[in-house]
Amino acid sequence: MRVFRPLYWLLLMAAFTVTAFVIPENPYEKLKRQLLAYQKQNPTTCLFLHTDKNRYAPNEDVWFKAYILSGNVIDNEVLYVRLTDQHRRIILTEQFPVYDIRAHGDILLPDTLKDGNYYLFAYTDRMINFSEEDVFMQPITVTRNSYGRLEAEASVIDTTRMQRGEKIDILVKVRQGEELQRKVRGQYYLMNGDKEIKNGRITTNDLGEATISFVYPPLPDDKSLQVRIRFDREGEQANLDLNLRHESNPVKLQAFPEGGHLIAGAHNRLVVTAMDINRVPVSTTVKLMNNGQEMAAVTTDKYGLGSIDLVPALNAVYSLSEDPHKLITPVSIPVEPSGYALVMQQDEDATDAMIYNRGAQAEALLVIRTYDSLAWKMPVTIPPGKALKVNMPLEDLPKGMLSLAIFDGSGRAVAERLFMNKRNEDDYHVVMKTDQPSYGVRKKVTVSLNITNREKEPVAGNVSIAVIERGRLDQAAYRTILDYYDSRFLDKEVPFGVLAAMSDKTRDELLIAKSWQRNSWNDITSFVPGEPATLLRNTGGINGYLEPLTRRKKKEKLKDLVIYSKGRIGTVPVNGDYTFSISAQSLLSYRGNEFTMVQGEEFLSKYKVHFDDYDLAYDKKILEGATLRVPQAFSSLARNKLPPALRSSLSKGIQLAEIRINAGAESGGLKIFRSTTCNDYVCANNILNCSNHINAYGNFLPREGAIYSYRRSAFGSGTPTEHVVYRGCGRTGNTSVIKNISIPKQFFLPDYEKQPSYEPELRTTIYWNPNSGTTRAGVNAFSFFTSDIRGDFIVVAQGLDVNTLAPLYGTAAFTVK
Repeated sequence: MRVFRPLYWLLLMAAFTVTAFVIPENPYEKLKRQLLAYQKQNPTTCLFLHTDKNRYAPNEDVWFKAYILSGNVIDNEVLYVRLTDQHRRIILTEQFPVYDIRAHGDILLPDTLKDGNYYLFAYTDRMINFSEEDVFMQPITVTRNSYGRLEAEASVIDTTRMQRGEKIDILVKVRQGEELQRKVRGQYYLMNGDKEIKNGRITTNDLGEATISFVYPPLPDDKSLQVRIRFDREGEQANLDLNLRHESNPVKLQAFPEGGHLIAGAHNRLVVTAMDINRVPVSTTVKLMNNGQEMAAVTTDKYGLGSIDLVPALNAVYSLSEDPHKLITPVSIPVEPSGYALVMQQDEDATDAMIYNRGAQAEALLVIRTYDSLAWKMPVTIPPGKALKVNMPLEDLPKGMLSLAIFDGSGRAVAERLFMNKRNEDDYHVVMKTDQPSYGVRKKVTVSLNITNREKEPVAGNVSIAVIERGRLDQAAYRTILDYYDSRFLDKEVPFGVLAAMSDKTRDELLIAKSWQRNSWNDITSFVPGEPATLLRNTGGINGYLEPLTRRKKKEKLKDLVIYSKGRIGTVPVNGDYTFSISAQSLLSYRGNEFTMVQGEEFLSKYKVHFDDYDLAYDKKILEGATLRVPQAFSSLARNKLPPALRSSLSKGIQLAEIRINAGAESGGLKIFRSTTCNDYVCANNILNCSNHINAYGNFLPREGAIYSYRRSAFGSGTPTEHVVYRGCGRTGNTSVIKNISIPKQFFLPDYEKQPSYEPELRTTIYWNPNSGTTRAGVNAFSFFTSDIRGDFIVVAQGLDVNTLAPLYGTAAFTVK
């Protein structure tokens, strides 16, 4: 054995020599590599929809433009758009083509849609492969164009009795205009979440009132009772919802030390959040306790936020205690004996970071990043027991939400917090001016558009522009591209528009309490790359397979499948394993001219066709997840009155006659219209095969199942109008409805100077252009005509700088007298 000792030592020395010359990886470059690897395997998409407004009437179009603001999910082909009711039941589905990072289209709200709250949500075909948390959602309200509609209000008579086992009385009043309505029938439902506990019928008395009485059921502490009240009188509806707390509904408290940790002896700011069981912010008094002794107190604001400054003691046992008048679950707060603490100090002139080292190693690395890229680094040496003040180079950093983190010598993130780098000046100025401040009805309006950057240089922008009656825009619930861009990667518990409305102090408290969704440094540095995710194929098109219905001794050659549209026939090859695929491009069609799959009787006797409905499966995930679960505040009083601005606009304009739909046949008493010529069209006034607008600009193809006005006479003037349900044109053979991708229709723009019209013009959206914008000179102009509606109108432009893809937003206003 001694013979081999020299060789052993030579190999050992060589190993040490090689090790000594290995150059350690730069910590900053290592973080870059980790971030890239993490996001490659955990991609995100920030999808935003600019809708023309968020208050609609039945039989109106919802016009929208989609922008993919950021993210690393690319090569999208199809935009999926869905509309659900407030109970998360899908009632409309549409698909539209995506071009580069944009898409646009519209969905027509049915005439039969009831008044109430709805949710519009959207995603792309590539997003189907990943988390449903990135889905875009915009709440909308549907209200009939009727000033004399039913209005109702409901209130708990004695709120002190809202306890389990106590009798609850709710007084309900129904009005039409200012007059109370007698003998209006309705129903009420007691709900525990989506589960119905009890229901009953009510009818208003001679005073227009009804009383609902019940005993508050024995619900758990973390549940509350919802009361849904529905009135209906010959198609006129009034809906109310109450959310009744009980005596043991707790307030949930959470504590968030700035930077993520309380370190003994290091100054910190402790942010407190207070939420009820419905995730609605609560204003309440919270006490910071140490071993049962009160140390400080804070009252949370309307956002459920408050903060306390403290220097934690080593042996302290901190907790958040309840206000004696409210039930609050206590929360303990750990204190760590050593480590790094991070506190930011912001004022008008500068933003500094105070870094405290209490017993940790001296060398550390400060890193600032955006959601998807590193932006700044600074190695620091802070001896144990010392602190360092670092000025943040805000002017050299990207605008918007950023993360500041401290990494120790081993590359571990020991503190991290979000902050908003919001400079004093806006990055862009989108200025629109009308040629006059006010106009008459059906008069021409010209608007100039000018976009410049903070240096006042012209900007080429691509924007979508809507001109709407002001009462149709609920700005508190309306999503803008700026608000969405700022908060795009925060969790969905942050209500939209909140960041812009908050003071700087409150916004900073919120960001201390939040982290980027699925993208903190702890997520990234602990990530171990694995096999790339297996992606579903052709999620924008159609995939499927054939199931043989009989056993065959000899494998026969499979025939192509046939898809049919008016005037077009296509074939779909079937593979040897019985699978087939149709590309998204092959499914483009105009509404009323959709594709169906046609199978003969012989084929159907041999095979059953199955479709891989990836989009439907994704829809199910969204409906079952948290995306559409908007927090509902506790309430003992509810009204469904029209907002003053909307009430005013409806009282001034000409009102459309209400369509009364009687119970009965499949179409609800309406007549069925089925064409034999397959050359039908609908004019801008929603009249099917209108004789006054043959081949007119603005005509569109009818949609199967939609309701249209129709005149039996060849000449429409003076002829009675009826309403029909369009059931398409005659087809033969056995057909399967398949997914279609709709080619967007154009928004109808009348020109009353060239083509005077005597039809009522009551559209509340009088201009929509999904792809307007400015040239390299930063200027443009556009024109349109006012409608028959008098009142205030608002012009809204949203879009992107075509070079930097930064968000753009601007508004203007005018009056129609």
